[in-house]
Amino acid sequence: MMEESNIIFCVLALLGITIHALMKFKKRSDKSTKFNFKWWIKDNWINFALSILSIVTLFLMGGEILSYLGMTLEDGSPAEKIGAFCIGYFNHSLIRNVLGNVERKMGQNQDANQGG
Repeated sequence: MMEESNIIFCVLALLGITIHALMKFKKRSDKSTKFNFKWWIKDNWINFALSILSIVTLFLMGGEILSYLGMTLEDGSPAEKIGAFCIGYFNHSLIRNVLGNVERKMGQNQDANQGG
């Protein structure tokens, strides 16, 4: 059985992804059409699948991703609920940024090893 906190994290992540998708829909250029869920899924299924996979990946990283992002509460504990929402809202961006930082650090390490 799933713990209550895990359910809360999943709900917060889903709210984040939903808010992100609706904000993108609101910014669309053709405002004459109304929202159609079937059309949206058909048109955005790849982005939706990537978002779900990104969320699962980021959840598996758990506290490490929160530590990496410096997301802590005043008492120093990880800001898990805020992190869960941000994981849902920023899922693609977080993965791109983490991977970009890892690639930069790997490049710096290679440069240092070759130069010395």
